[in-house]
Amino acid sequence: MNVKHRVEEIANKKGVPMAQIAIAWILAKGVAAPIIGTTSLKNLEEAVGGLKVTLTPEEIKELEAPYAPRAVVGLFN
Repeated sequence: MNVKHRVEEIANKKGVPMAQIAIAWILAKGVAAPIIGTTSLKNLEEAVGGLKVTLTPEEIKELEAPYAPRAVVGLFN
């Protein structure tokens, strides 16, 4: 199972859109001001709804379990 499927699974369990799970995770990790890009008011309102979603420590572990870190590739590599 990949990260997208975990987000979808938890979103379905909580009855919220996937974007709200993503915002809740970002906030749970201590990011004070996530940057949200959208082209519609509806999408913005949906994303802001993530402020009301709380993830349990178990849900955070579930979301992060399939993540595989990758090497940084950039100017100095």
